[in-house]
Amino acid sequence: MPKRSFPPFLAFIYPVPDDDAGPFIASHGLPSVGLPLPDAPLAPPAIGTSLTKVQGEIVVALTKSPPLNERQVAVLEIYCNAYSHGEPALSIEMVGTRLEDKVAIDPARAAAYVKGALRSFGKRLFAALSKLPVQIGKDAMGGGVADEIPLLALLSIEKGPTGETRHKLTADGAAAVAAALALNAKGEAASSPPAGTDDPNEIVTLAMTRLAAALIMRVAKSKGIGVDEAVKLMTALAGAG
Repeated sequence: MPKRSFPPFLAFIYPVPDDDAGPFIASHGLPSVGLPLPDAPLAPPAIGTSLTKVQGEIVVALTKSPPLNERQVAVLEIYCNAYSHGEPALSIEMVGTRLEDKVAIDPARAAAYVKGALRSFGKRLFAALSKLPVQIGKDAMGGGVADEIPLLALLSIEKGPTGETRHKLTADGAAAVAAALALNAKGEAASSPPAGTDDPNEIVTLAMTRLAAALIMRVAKSKGIGVDEAVKLMTALAGAG
């Protein structure tokens, strides 16, 4: 078979930085196997963050009147701490034991306080949720049943090794609790008694309606003060400062 001949050509070879190789190859329609491709443009960051509808309804449930008592707040702190550390679902007894370390209670009634808090959360959610979560299961005859359980919006319900009921915050629940209680980086609610090392000027996020935020900013503007000072002023005028 005769050899093919090619006309002479002159080539200049020069190195191309890795970051430029991909775009150069692509612009000439050449294969780029093994070469870095140009990075996709990054999506612009969100300008503002709003809670989802479910998260907002959970916040409403946890912040409506009457306010949560000290034990209820402590129970939510315990679940938030477990969630942030990737712990599995907690039994009633586990939460009760941790509750003893947070608030002054009768150890014999710790589990009862936790159960009472969970019942209260369920009632609050029942009144606030526009759509109740459904748990699918089977009845005694093996037939399928669907039960509406408001607490499922806040906490998942699981069975432990011995059949005991365990709970863990849902993703929506964790976001809502953090906003409703103004949790700090340690998972402590703003209403909880401060520890000796707490910084009272630490910035936290507290969920509120757009209208409430606008009213606070209006007060701040009319008085020529900052938002934080406006909240303190309004609190003092209400006799709770």
